[in-house]
Amino acid sequence: MTGNVFLDTNAPYVSSLGFSCNNTLELVYSEPVSSSAEVLQNYIISGANVSPSSISIINNTYRLSFINSFSGGDTLSLIINNISDLFGNILNDTINI
Repeated sequence: MTGNVFLDTNAPYVSSLGFSCNNTLELVYSEPVSSSAEVLQNYIISGANVSPSSISIINNTYRLSFINSFSGGDTLSLIINNISDLFGNILNDTINI
């Protein structure tokens, strides 16, 4: 057998983030990620210090639903930890929302 071997050494990143309603964030990763992206504790809204109450996946879009609504004018950040791609590269990031 011959051919090139591809070794992914780059961590995934959030390629899209937005609100779908007043208590739900939708995010898309740059590449397929493991089930680590479904762990509630891997996401925290700083300022409010809360994790989502549920996560659903629809067509590679991760919907993070929170119990309380976000208020307009709030300065918040989404802290994302321990999200791995299929090669084990880990994403740890903070994104202003």
